[in-house]
Amino acid sequence: MTPEEHGQKLGMELAEYQVKSQKQICDLAVHEARFKAITAQNEAERAQNEREASALIASRSQQQAINYTRPCIIHRPALREVHDDDGKFLHWEASYGSLSAYGPTPETTHVEFDRLWVGKDEI
Repeated sequence: MTPEEHGQKLGMELAEYQVKSQKQICDLAVHEARFKAITAQNEAERAQNEREASALIASRSQQQAINYTRPCIIHRPALREVHDDDGKFLHWEASYGSLSAYGPTPETTHVEFDRLWVGKDEI
């Protein structure tokens, strides 16, 4: 092989290497861009989840504060199942002193107790 042919061969190998290197650099740039996009999307979703969680916690805290002022929470009426003579379930009863409320579930019975306690049609 002549020095010129050897130089041409080395030049071609160098060019192939440069093309291959440039392709790898481009591939890395594409992967980096995808990674940054996915990371940004994940950060946005995390921030949204944190906002939703904070709102839910605030809502539940407010609901708990309201619940602590309910007559059925303050006075703790006795809650019992009422059955007929055959043992068939009829309803729930919440009673405190002379006040009694009835309902198909404990929660609805407590709501009815609260309504009767404050003397309003709706709570």
